[in-house]
Amino acid sequence: MKKVLVFDSGVGGFSIVRELIAQNLNIEISYLADTSFFPYGNKNDLELLDRIPKVVANGVTKTGADAIIIACNTASTIALWRIREVVNIPVIGVVPAIKPAASMTKTKTIGLLATPRTIGSAYVDDLIEQFAGDCNVIRYGPPNLALAAEQVLRGEDFDENHIKDAINGLYKNPKAKDIDIIILACTHYPLIKDELAKYVPEDVKFIDSGEAIARRLKEILAIDNMGSVLLKTAYSTGGNDEKFLQAARNEGFINQIQI
Repeated sequence: MKKVLVFDSGVGGFSIVRELIAQNLNIEISYLADTSFFPYGNKNDLELLDRIPKVVANGVTKTGADAIIIACNTASTIALWRIREVVNIPVIGVVPAIKPAASMTKTKTIGLLATPRTIGSAYVDDLIEQFAGDCNVIRYGPPNLALAAEQVLRGEDFDENHIKDAINGLYKNPKAKDIDIIILACTHYPLIKDELAKYVPEDVKFIDSGEAIARRLKEILAIDNMGSVLLKTAYSTGGNDEKFLQAARNEGFINQIQI
């Protein structure tokens, strides 16, 4: 059974874990959350570039992983290349699902929700130019949506206005009435898809990167046998651990450890 480490700043990577379970991949999953540095959105690039590879490398050493999924758009955008320099196993990053959305849209109008750090990045610009040049991509970076997802998963009270703001931010654009697909370009966001869906027209579809990541992992590790995913250990780096570790237990992880 291949060992996979899923990394995120908080609970967002649980959306990727759920997709791996849904695909019935015969793997063992450990999870590493950089809780003491959450959220990444208010940190500068140099801080993240210095920290993330070290935290990830430590996680790889502790778990003996055969591959790692960087289940965080901010970390993937800023530090993926550096992570690949410091670990000797395959590293899979998260890419906003712009290519599949462009192939699915009928109206050629797509909504894109991402963190404020990601939404206006050259990285996203390049993806849109490469894969969605014939589409109108309406972007919004809700400032508190990842936090709302963290609160939901940890069983805390959350402000419904954070959910409304995410959708209202898109639909302030007069062309947004034609949106038929909304890309959830942060792994936290699929965790609250049901909450987001309350505020969009019924025919609007949401898309994220989870399924594509599962396919890529299957290819890289040559997983040709299906089975039950084993959720092993959830590690955290020491921030708000009690609630994070309870959330990990709720997801089905056997062990929860602070490192």
